Formats: sequence, structure tokens, C-alpha cells
Amino acid sequence: MSDNENTIPSWSLRFRFRMARPFPLGDDAVTLTISDRKLFLRRDPSRMAVGSEWFSIDAHGFPTEQNAQAFALDLKAALTLVGMRLSLGIDAGEDKFSGGPGKILIDKAAEEGITLRPTTHGIDVYPFGGNLQFPNATAALTVNSSVDRLLRHSEWPSMKSRA
Repeated sequence: MSDNENTIPSWSLRFRFRMARPFPLGDDAVTLTISDRKLFLRRDPSRMAVGSEWFSIDAHGFPTEQNAQAFALDLKAALTLVGMRLSLGIDAGEDKFSGGPGKILIDKAAEEGITLRPTTHGIDVYPFGGNLQFPNATAALTVNSSVDRLLRHSEWPSMKSRA
């Protein structure tokens, strides 16, 4: 039996959420301890949106996928309740992939020994190990023309009535 077959898999979680207004957290991770488990809270600068900020909480070392999922659901519920109580405007997501690399990039990274995880808004539970990365991309749109002028020259009748 190889060493890999004797290794007990370890599971991790990432909980990504958005807050409706800025929150005073630096660029470094903040370590929190809940139920004897270390959590790492980070700002996600690659997912900035006007008037909101994205954050992630990571935790590692769960013995099973079910343990990690149960902890993540409790964490999400607690953060949602605290957010409601303090009027923080937390969007905890629906635990669905919201973006990520395509198959060609995933396959190419795997050839290099890198595992790419998709971006998830909410909970993502995954086996921990290897060279795991969470790629992100951002884009910015700049409008250099008057919106009113654009609407006046629009082909859409409903837009012309707004101008």
C-alpha cells in the first residue's frame, strides 16, 4: 500500500459572503477560534463591487465531508443571524458556483500539479491537499459618454422614453 492510500483524507470549507457596506478588516487574515477550530477570515479584494465587499472564511482538518458541511451550515446560520441582528447586510449566498476557470485551464493546471476550485457564493466543501488554488478575475467598465446622450440615440423605444 502506498503512503497516499494510508492517508486519511482531510476536508476543508470555504464560506464566501458579501456585505452591503464596508467592514473594517485589513488585508491580512484574521484568525478566529470557534468550537476549538481555527477559522481564517479574509477580505476578497478581487470581488469588490460598488457599495459592497466580499469576504471568505476558511477552515481545515475536518475528518469527513459531512463534518465539514455540518460545521459550514452552522457557521452560515450564525453569521446570517448576527448580520440580521446588527443590520450588517450580509448576503450569505446559495452555495452555488458563481464562476471559475474553464475546463481547458483546469486540465492545464492539473498537468502542472495544481487543483483549481471554482468561485462559490456561499459554502464550498472540498478535500484538502496538494497545490489548491482559488483563481479570480475582475473587470472594470468605464463609460466615457453621457448616459442621457446614449439613451436618446438608443434603438430601444422604451429607452427613448426615459431620456
